[in-house]
Amino acid sequence: MKKNYKSNTNHFLCKSNLKKIIFYKRFNLNNIVLFRYSALTYNSHRIHYDVDYAKKQEGYKDILVHGPLLAMLVLNSLRENKLNVKMFSFKIVAPIFVNQDFSLKVYSTKEKNKFKGFLIKNRQSKVLFYCEFLSAS
Repeated sequence: MKKNYKSNTNHFLCKSNLKKIIFYKRFNLNNIVLFRYSALTYNSHRIHYDVDYAKKQEGYKDILVHGPLLAMLVLNSLRENKLNVKMFSFKIVAPIFVNQDFSLKVYSTKEKNKFKGFLIKNRQSKVLFYCEFLSAS
């Protein structure tokens, strides 16, 4: 059983409310990072470390990156860029796989102290993860 994520998720990139890009960062997570995160969080779901299980039982092309790990990467990137986050919400709209190149793009919006971030599959510019957050300053 193959998973189908062909729905149009690029509507999240609607430019009408975005002002300018604040920063950009690239990522690529390997299986060791995923294994360590599973161990630290006591997450023993095989979809994060067992390729055969992910492919044959769940229908994915490879093992999946943890959703909370993605949120943590985004929050750490915001902190590194001196953004003091007071509210954060996110939605995963398509899977991110081990050893997959993806980028974080963060934009300011027309609303004061409100920002939007996107994890984007590099070659296809497909939105994989969407977040909104408010900055304290």
